[in-house]
Amino acid sequence: MSRRVVAAALATALGLVLVIWGWLIQGWEYVPGLLLQVGTTLGLAAPLIVLTRMIEERVRRTEKRVADVSAQVRETQDRLDNIGEVTREGLLNRQHRRLALLREASRTPTAERLEVLLRELTAINSIDAGGVRVRLPGTTRWLRFTTTGSDGGVRVVREQRDGKPVVTVDWPDGGAIGVVARGLECPDAQFEAACRVLVDTLAAALSAEVGETELKLGRVIEVPNEQWVISSDGLRCTQRYVHISVDQLLDSHQDWRSHMLTKPWVNHEMFKDAYRTASELLAARRRSD
Repeated sequence: MSRRVVAAALATALGLVLVIWGWLIQGWEYVPGLLLQVGTTLGLAAPLIVLTRMIEERVRRTEKRVADVSAQVRETQDRLDNIGEVTREGLLNRQHRRLALLREASRTPTAERLEVLLRELTAINSIDAGGVRVRLPGTTRWLRFTTTGSDGGVRVVREQRDGKPVVTVDWPDGGAIGVVARGLECPDAQFEAACRVLVDTLAAALSAEVGETELKLGRVIEVPNEQWVISSDGLRCTQRYVHISVDQLLDSHQDWRSHMLTKPWVNHEMFKDAYRTASELLAARRRSD
């Protein structure tokens, strides 16, 4: 028997003893007062008993709801853990597939491989939606690579420094490099080399986007040299955190060119070339917008 039951029984017995004792002392005169006290007690005790039971019932319901919610939370957490594991595996598999595709495209550039890479890197905002540019070595000509839409393949545009198009050639899936090169009026070997530079550019953009490098490159348009990157939001350095925004590039009151040339770590020729290209390209782009 619990202590509470024993204590209640003793209190009840003591109360009866006191009632009987009082009756014995006062006789029948004690009865009206006793009845008044009993009635008052019952009048107060009955609502308290009902209220206590209602509270106990609500507490039990609340505890049941809390238990149900806890079970649902645990179930949801288990599902999220499973989804998270699947998502991580999916991301890793996708990244491995991209790296494998980059290696294959570097060995043998094809329209199919380049198209997949351009589409995927555009989707994750790693490269500019307008395509990626590559400068033909030793020339003042650029090639811009974009996807052609739902038909498949890659569109290659020969451009001037400021992005003005000169010749456009569509490179369909399965198309030969030589045919595209002749359409662009450049040697086959030079065009193939440009494709490999494109793959290197895509690899650098992907590496920055997935966090393999400390510095963000934005949505890459062109990598003019090993120290600088032209992105949709300006000129960025690949070695230090330096970002010259489009507004700063195009503001005639801000001479970032002279300022950066005072830095001892800046390669002057690389910076001047990248700065000129970025300024002309992004200025023309802003005018067209």
